[in-house]
Amino acid sequence: MNQTTNLMSNSQLSAEKIRFSAGELRFGSRCLNGWSALVLEDWSGFAPLQDLDAWMKDTASEIIKDTPCRVILKSRTPEGVIYTKYMRAQNDGVIQKHEIFPKLKWTLAPSRAQRILKTTAMMIALGHPCPVPLLGARRRGRFGYPHEIFISTEVALPTAEDDFYQRTEATRPELIRLCGRRLAALHRDGFIHGDFLPRNVCPDWSNKTIFYLDNDRTKRHAIPQPFFLKRRNLAQFCFNLYLLAETPVEQLVDELVAAYAEELGWPDKRRSAEAMTIKRQVNHRWTLHKTDELRRKHQQQNTP
Repeated sequence: MNQTTNLMSNSQLSAEKIRFSAGELRFGSRCLNGWSALVLEDWSGFAPLQDLDAWMKDTASEIIKDTPCRVILKSRTPEGVIYTKYMRAQNDGVIQKHEIFPKLKWTLAPSRAQRILKTTAMMIALGHPCPVPLLGARRRGRFGYPHEIFISTEVALPTAEDDFYQRTEATRPELIRLCGRRLAALHRDGFIHGDFLPRNVCPDWSNKTIFYLDNDRTKRHAIPQPFFLKRRNLAQFCFNLYLLAETPVEQLVDELVAAYAEELGWPDKRRSAEAMTIKRQVNHRWTLHKTDELRRKHQQQNTP
C-alpha cells in the first residue's frame, strides 16, 4: 500500500504532491490576506479561503474547545463537516504566565499547522487513515509572532473509548488487538503518535484499521528511533485503559503487546519482556496518580 511520496522543503511549497491509494492529494501555497497557507487544491473554492479571519468569527460554527492557546471550531459546510484549529501559542503558559522559552520556540520554529498538514498527508499516503488535511496557514504579527490555522475533515466514527464502553469484557480484547496491530504498522513506517489514547483513535472495522486523531505532535522520523520512544505510545494507551476500566486491566496490556509483537514478528521472549516493562511502568503511574486521574475523569463526565 506504500506509495511514492514527494514532500518538498518550505522553499518549494508551490507544488507539493502526495500520492495515496485513493487517488492524489495535491497541495499548493497561497497568500490569504496575510496568511501564508498550504491548501488542498481540490478545495480551492472552499469557503474559509475567501477570508480566514471572517471564517474564525462565523457564528454558525460550534466552539468545541476554547483555551488561551487555541480555539477549535466545528462547522457544517456544503463539502461536509470540518474542524478548524486556531493556534495562538505553543501552550497556555505562554499567554497566562508569559513563558519566554516556549514563546521563542513558537516564534522561531517552522509552522506547526503546515507540519501537521504534511504529516497527516504522509500518513494517508502510507495507509494510516486520519482526517484529511485541507489547510495549514500561518500569519506573523507584531515582532514576527505567529498565529496558526489548521483545517481538516471530520472522521464520522466512534472512538476506541466509545467502543470500549459498549463492549463486554469478553469482546474488548478484539478492539485492543486491532489498536496494537495498527500502532505497530504506524511505528514500522517511522511515525510516532503524539498522543496515542483510546479517545484519539477511531476503529474502522470494515477495513480492519483505525483512524488517528489529534496529530499535532505526531512526527515521522527519517531514521529508526530508540524503542523507548515508541514504548511511550503503548504505555500511555494502556494507562488510559486502566482509567476506562477504573481498575488495572493487565490482561488487556498483554493483548495489546501481543498484537503489536505479532505484527512486527517479535520472538516470544521479547514480547514477554516488553509486556512486563509496560505493566511495570503503567502500574507505577497508576499507584501514584489514580486518585487524581479518576477524580478528573468523573468531573469531566459530570460537566454538562
